[in-house]
Amino acid sequence: MEPDIEQPPPLLASFAKRLNDGEVIAFPTETYYGLLARIDRPQALRRIFILKGRSAQVALPVIVADAGTAFSLWRDPPPAARLLTDRFWPGPLTLVSPAATDKVDPLITGDTGQVGVRLPGSAAARGIAAMAGGALVATSANPSRQPPATSAAEVAAYFGDQVAVADGPQLPPSRGSTVLSLAEWPPRLLRDGDLDYRHIETLLEVALTLGN
Repeated sequence: MEPDIEQPPPLLASFAKRLNDGEVIAFPTETYYGLLARIDRPQALRRIFILKGRSAQVALPVIVADAGTAFSLWRDPPPAARLLTDRFWPGPLTLVSPAATDKVDPLITGDTGQVGVRLPGSAAARGIAAMAGGALVATSANPSRQPPATSAAEVAAYFGDQVAVADGPQLPPSRGSTVLSLAEWPPRLLRDGDLDYRHIETLLEVALTLGN
């Protein structure tokens, strides 16, 4: 088991080094433990599919260190992207928009041509993203069709010593991040999660009233 993530930055740096070296790690966000890899390490991306037993046609979500990095991963994001990120980031909101093909590997977009991006509420998750290129694939740490892991022990039970695991606290119950598609106006709810969609609806209704 790896060092506790609540320890000083040098220990976080040890996980970032693994990512920079092309490894997959398991690391907690504010929702679930995630399997993390740099977005520009294709071998690590392929390993995530193998670990999860998932088809490579399924898109992989991304977390970022800051909003600017998110916007660089999208191709011509709509005004709604700025509206939503200004209000709800950092936090459990994933926004899906057409990917910038020069920045986002097709292994991440699958058959969709789009990428879902989130600025996580966890400072540690944002920090490790900043130490490892600014953007990381972060998909729930579980084999396909199994419940997402909410503790280091659950990750270890799923994957044994196949990945390095950040020994953080037990995470509270979560429905995962709320996921919105920005491919249309108003944005379309793909999954209701920890961010109550009613708050998003209220913001969008105001924007519609103002003609945005």
